[in-house]
Amino acid sequence: MLAPVLALTCLVCAHAGLKTRGSAPPSTVASFLTSPAFLDATTDALAGAMKDKLSIANLNDLRAHVTRDFSNIPGIESAATITESQKDAWLTVLKNLKNLTLKSAGNRRLSSLSATAARANITYKFHSFDENEKEGTGSLGSNGAHSVSEVTVIPKPPGFSFTIGPPVAGMYLIGGTLDIQGGDEHHIKGKIRAAFVNLRTTLTGTWEADSADLDSVLHIHLSEMGVNEEWIWKPDPKDPLKQSEGSDSGK
Repeated sequence: MLAPVLALTCLVCAHAGLKTRGSAPPSTVASFLTSPAFLDATTDALAGAMKDKLSIANLNDLRAHVTRDFSNIPGIESAATITESQKDAWLTVLKNLKNLTLKSAGNRRLSSLSATAARANITYKFHSFDENEKEGTGSLGSNGAHSVSEVTVIPKPPGFSFTIGPPVAGMYLIGGTLDIQGGDEHHIKGKIRAAFVNLRTTLTGTWEADSADLDSVLHIHLSEMGVNEEWIWKPDPKDPLKQSEGSDSGK
């Protein structure tokens, strides 16, 4: 939380002995950090920096957390003082902070996922199933005899590209891109754009992985132009023969 950082900064400011004249005698730093004005300004700054608007209940919870954080801060001397001008300056800083938007470190990690995979030359293999657990991609990927299901995904920063085969007359019936748009330590999700040879058009939708990388089941949902298609891409099992190919080649 931002509160300990702000408290430390105020402490440094007070101990630095800033020669700012105030209209009233200095008060203690400890009393300032527990004053309603400071706690309200800190709560507003944290709430304003959050991506989603907080409800009244969540805002009250945040205020309670801020109050607890500043109720007993280690290292603050009871005699340390701060002038009225210094208090006004810090309240102004807090009021300005609520106009900022914090950037998530998790999003930066997600945006580098495909770049990391590209450097490692990783190729992901899946088999596609429809919402009824039947292998394939339904009528969208049918060649007249069967529905294509062999999915290959490769890094294409800032996302991934994919094809679904096997190819027909040297051409993949479905191909496109997977863009990463969010997630956390448990899963990732994003937008899919798929081009269909049969439809001679491109459809968009969403995708979500069951884990924080692509070594997991992917859930695909296409919903555009009257199409409402659900796919499940299940990772192909690792081939132990291919994994040991290097050691076997020397025999």
